[in-house]
Amino acid sequence: MGSKPLWPVVSALLIASCAHATATAPAANAAAANTTTAPIVREAAPLAAPIPLDLPAADDFDLAADDRAVAFASRSGDGQTALQVGELGSGQWRTVATDSGVGMRLRSGAIRGDLVTFADMRRGDGGRVTWRVFVANWRTGARPVQLDEFAGMLTSENDAENYPPDPVTNGRDVVWMRAPRPDGILGDVQIARWNGAATTVVHRGPATYSIDDKGRIAFGRPMNGAATSWELMLLDEKGAHRLARRPESGAPYLAGAKVAWARTTGAVTTLDIVDVTSGAMRTVTQEGCLSVGATVRHAVFFCGQKRARVVGVEDLTMMEVIGAYWRADPHAIIGRSPIDGRWAVTPVSD
Repeated sequence: MGSKPLWPVVSALLIASCAHATATAPAANAAAANTTTAPIVREAAPLAAPIPLDLPAADDFDLAADDRAVAFASRSGDGQTALQVGELGSGQWRTVATDSGVGMRLRSGAIRGDLVTFADMRRGDGGRVTWRVFVANWRTGARPVQLDEFAGMLTSENDAENYPPDPVTNGRDVVWMRAPRPDGILGDVQIARWNGAATTVVHRGPATYSIDDKGRIAFGRPMNGAATSWELMLLDEKGAHRLARRPESGAPYLAGAKVAWARTTGAVTTLDIVDVTSGAMRTVTQEGCLSVGATVRHAVFFCGQKRARVVGVEDLTMMEVIGAYWRADPHAIIGRSPIDGRWAVTPVSD
């Protein structure tokens, strides 16, 4: 499923020690005039208490969460797969009707409100796969709605180079990447958006992306064929406009008046915090730690030895947390208890 690729890096971090936090201007920012520098101070910002999870038994699994529920895609030893959603308050689990025996992916932002969105993958010969994108109302138990289907190919250990659709939702819309690769040849790439009734194309070309509760979409996209320069775009009710540019790619995380923009698509210690109004960019680096994403309020880093760091995107205040954080979703931080190793979700409100 989707949870394994991070663990070799996370395991290495378990024995790594963290250096002090720094905040500096990005070394290569084309919008240098809008770049500022701010110190990070050690200050305790409040986090909700983690909610422990009683996960069903599984040999392999993937997780996504928001501040009210957690989605759990599992695979058993005999290859059977299932998707379940558990309410954080009651602990009640609901099963989402899916086809068993297919690969299933949940990425950060896969669940919000009553909706859960996921991609499944049917394998063929020679690395060929068929991707399908679904969305379901997990509360009503209605069968998932298929939004897309296209041919792909697995050609790399680097997940991003396989162009998975990786759908995300804000509880109303679903956004995903449609990247057909019949026989390994990349076709016309589109970022699609489903609004509950119809699907439209909101961007053409490969991009990293996220959507927030307001319906705004952030894109990180290459500015040239060699992908040596990237720009951060915001699509809102006024249209698409550029916020910043730099040499590196990476996932954007919408966080209110800011976008936390990771420096690469893989393991990274640095994020750029970009103001959506001015384009001003500040850089947050946590040496010896691994960025596991950002919520609507925090950039989150796992530092090994059951320690994490949480940096507020508005004022860059930082606090040390005891816990093994695995991933930050927009409205939740997923990790494991330092006491008994149980999986837990820390809800994050706006």
